[in-house]
Amino acid sequence: MKTLKGAFLSKTIWFNLLALAVVVATPFGFDEQPSPEWVNQAGGIAIVLVNLLLRTVTVEPLADK
Repeated sequence: MKTLKGAFLSKTIWFNLLALAVVVATPFGFDEQPSPEWVNQAGGIAIVLVNLLLRTVTVEPLADK
């Protein structure tokens, strides 16, 4: 039987919550300097790559509740 872990132990979920916080905070002045469009695209690509990396090292499924 596989061990199930809670969502608070998932690195993927924590990373996604952090990325969401940055995306939501940016329009409210979190990012003081305007970024060129390629920087924003690079940030999005970095988020996708980190998510893929975290999915490859994940060995435990999350608990349903």
